[in-house]
Amino acid sequence: MEIIPIWKTVFLGALQGATEFLPVSSSAHLVIFQQWMNISQDGAFLLALDVALHFGTLAAVVLFYRKDLKDILFTSRKLGLWLILGTLPAAVFGILLKDYFERSFASAAWAGFQLMITGVILWATRWIKKEGAPLETMSLKQSLEVGVAQAVAILPGISRSGTTIAAGLFIGLTPAAAVRFSFLLSIPAIGGACLLEAKELAVLNYGVLFPILLGVVVSFVIGYFSIRWMVGLVQRHHLHYFAWYCWAFGLLAILKELFF
Repeated sequence: MEIIPIWKTVFLGALQGATEFLPVSSSAHLVIFQQWMNISQDGAFLLALDVALHFGTLAAVVLFYRKDLKDILFTSRKLGLWLILGTLPAAVFGILLKDYFERSFASAAWAGFQLMITGVILWATRWIKKEGAPLETMSLKQSLEVGVAQAVAILPGISRSGTTIAAGLFIGLTPAAAVRFSFLLSIPAIGGACLLEAKELAVLNYGVLFPILLGVVVSFVIGYFSIRWMVGLVQRHHLHYFAWYCWAFGLLAILKELFF
């Protein structure tokens, strides 16, 4: 296994930390940049790298929402139930369509196309009424609807944060409630994926451990501040601004793979 340069893992860690919570699809960016940077032709290594970097963003969201998680354990049991129900669609889709989802990660052009679809979803939030209900009024049906949006976002290029926040807004939550539920929902989603794929970390040898651990730390730090920034942006109704980036970067990925 080749020894990956430190600058590449730091870059990918920063990329993962920012794009996991900004509505621009971390999976699409990792797929595209891993191909563009020619990091490795070893699929097992790339998967292990992705899993490691996701541990960084998982730690970031757990730290940011530590008070909510404590409340869920001791007082807000209803919210905990909604999070479990909201996680079920992604778990079912992931198991039933595992092979299809894995194949979809092979093409930067396909990830770019899906990223442009994310742009359409984000742009549509412009027309959502600014009023909404708090998270405490969420129903069983609403938690499942956001969960279905998260399941669709397993595809590389469909932003998990973007689609779940948009879904929360579409079903009538306030911006603050929509972003809070989306990021809380990311904890079992990211955590479950990391646990399922944790065995892939066994392919890593001592030669790549330090660069990857550095990438994880960078992913954690940037992920934490990305959450803070994103919460403010959604509350100011600026989610649709990211549509322009999704369209531009998605188109660039498609054109580069087709013509360069």
